Amino acid sequence: MSDFGVRCSVFGVRCLRKNIIILCLLIFITNYQLPITNYQCFAQDKPSSGDLIVKSWEVHGKKDIEATFQHTQELIDLYQEEADREQASLKAMPKNKNEIEAVRSLNDVTTAYFIQAESYMNQGKKEEAIKAFRIILEKYYYGQAWDPRGWFWSIAKASQESIDKLEGRTTAPTPPKIQVSQKPTKIVLYDTGKEDFVDYARYGEFKNIGNKDYQYIVKDQEGLSGAVGEGIYPNTTSIRWDPEYKKAIKEKRLDGSQWDFIHSPDLEAAFLKWATSSEPQGVKLFYTALILEKSGLIKQAIKCYYAIVVHFPGSYGWTYWHTPWYVAQAAIAKINFLLRQNPKLGVRLVDADIRIINGYDNDVSNDSAVTNPGKFVKVNILEKLKPKPNTELLSIKRRLGKGKVHLVQYQTGDWQLMV
Repeated sequence: MSDFGVRCSVFGVRCLRKNIIILCLLIFITNYQLPITNYQCFAQDKPSSGDLIVKSWEVHGKKDIEATFQHTQELIDLYQEEADREQASLKAMPKNKNEIEAVRSLNDVTTAYFIQAESYMNQGKKEEAIKAFRIILEKYYYGQAWDPRGWFWSIAKASQESIDKLEGRTTAPTPPKIQVSQKPTKIVLYDTGKEDFVDYARYGEFKNIGNKDYQYIVKDQEGLSGAVGEGIYPNTTSIRWDPEYKKAIKEKRLDGSQWDFIHSPDLEAAFLKWATSSEPQGVKLFYTALILEKSGLIKQAIKCYYAIVVHFPGSYGWTYWHTPWYVAQAAIAKINFLLRQNPKLGVRLVDADIRIINGYDNDVSNDSAVTNPGKFVKVNILEKLKPKPNTELLSIKRRLGKGKVHLVQYQTGDWQLMV
């Protein structure tokens, strides 16, 4: 064999050896790189089903079809297996709040399918809508969704009603909704209370102002009830003696849901209905105050709003998207707004501030209210005459909430509700 042939053979062996080494390296990298990549993917926090369903409702309400299916499908892909397990674990429809919230993935996945079905229906895609509704009936019939008015509803039942409607089948007629009183009235109070701006220190004791253990302990309930007047906590008896209350009952002007009274021109009936409702105290006082405000009873409205701050600083309601709405923060904004709009009252609220720890998630069980109820102080004549600062020129110190409706606090310490 020539020298050239020998060199070629040696070169070929070297090339083969080099290729084998490269192949081994590729196998090594493949075997060890994939787990690292997977680990990096799984290390990222996946969005909660609650956050995804809130986004889904929002974009569905805006008729953004692409975003609706993006968020709902992401939720389904992430939580479908868990929803299947929760559905299989149930033998009956969960009844109480704890049982319902224990199967959150089931509820949210079912709701995601329902939103998709509604979106198809709104687009006129009948077959696709029926198919999505049937998934709920066949696989997720124990799923429930939250109604912002305060209860859970069966998604399967609503799905069946939608299918019946799409297929032209008649359903049993629903009972007619009670029409609340439309008689235009103004509120005439039987007991306005002895104080316009209540000095709560006279009737109880403030403890732990400025931290999460804040509380106000009532020591003279009778005196405080006499100071605030009817419809304002803790006065729950005066309204029963109000002649207008007895008259409204006799005339059946209190029939219907308190929620339907919010926009009723019968302000007297609306006030009486809300003041005697069974809603949580913070929500109950807020809407009672709102109706007093509508009727022009500004001092009484401020007293009612302030009762929330003093007694129920951590109270909350629920928005349409099942996100918490902190009532006392809104009450402070309302008070400051009314005092600015009515300078003749001659007072201002100072140092009032409520900060909700963990208030940016949907789990109210981990919330704490860091509370300073502040106090009302008299405004001197010079302050009354001083022109109001232009809010457009003030810098914002703090912002609470997101979206169009939120609270801002200016460098002056004043709060404003932005809508």
